[in-house]
Amino acid sequence: MAWHAGLEQVVLLGGVEAVSRGQWMWAWDGVNWSVLDTIGPGDRGHFGFAYDAGRDRLVLHGGLTAYPDRTRDPLRHGDTWEWDGSVWRAIASEGPGVRDHTAMAYDPEREVVVLFGGGRPDQTLLADTWSWDGDSWRQVASDGPPARATHRLVWDDRRRVLVLFGGWGADGLLADTWTWDGTAWTEIGADAPGPAPRFASRMTFDAGRGEIVLFGGRGDAGDFDDTWIWDGAAWTRRDVEGPGLLNVHEMAYDPVRQRVVLFGGFHAGETYADVWEWDGTAWEQILPD
Repeated sequence: MAWHAGLEQVVLLGGVEAVSRGQWMWAWDGVNWSVLDTIGPGDRGHFGFAYDAGRDRLVLHGGLTAYPDRTRDPLRHGDTWEWDGSVWRAIASEGPGVRDHTAMAYDPEREVVVLFGGGRPDQTLLADTWSWDGDSWRQVASDGPPARATHRLVWDDRRRVLVLFGGWGADGLLADTWTWDGTAWTEIGADAPGPAPRFASRMTFDAGRGEIVLFGGRGDAGDFDDTWIWDGAAWTRRDVEGPGLLNVHEMAYDPVRQRVVLFGGFHAGETYADVWEWDGTAWEQILPD
């Protein structure tokens, strides 16, 4: 899920559902969902996804297609696609290569989409950093955060850096926070308290309040239902009720209405389709499941 400035709506693409409609793309206007596109990169989930504000393009890389009968291994992808507001087009087949559970975000300072890490089909975890300028991919770093998948990466517009959190690493779950300034990765607050180690959480930058919001995810003991705020130096937990125990949900910030939008997710064998919004103080359910 991502904010699309050209449409002034939050857009949602793909995913894994009981009934596959992974190629469908939806728009959320604060009240209703509407279908934007039904023909695109094909049924897939766990891909990298970002909105390139400089070129007004949605960018997708990689991901996997799970077969409904679960009798075969998923089909994994290494292609790059863009949506120009009308159609999806396959743009590149070279670059980061085949991977899933990666993370991508747009860096407006350097006008590139940045991708970090993910997993290969042989379960190898990756620690490489790539940038996409609309014409080609370029590997910009091979050191920094340890290799991982199912992590989060967002642009912090107040501090003008990308922020990475958590995921699944070679030795288990992670809870580290890193920033990328276009040149180097820096670990921040390594000894400070923060969210417990987890994967499949979601986070986004709340531009109205100048902070990153993180919700949920899955840890060693199960799913989380906690809300955390990152102010550039430390994490703070907000003692609020919200969407409940969740992982693999989606989140994006709507700057027009100044709300963080959360959709769906998974917990205890159930898949959800409800919509919640965060106004900086509390969560409010907008649409029931």
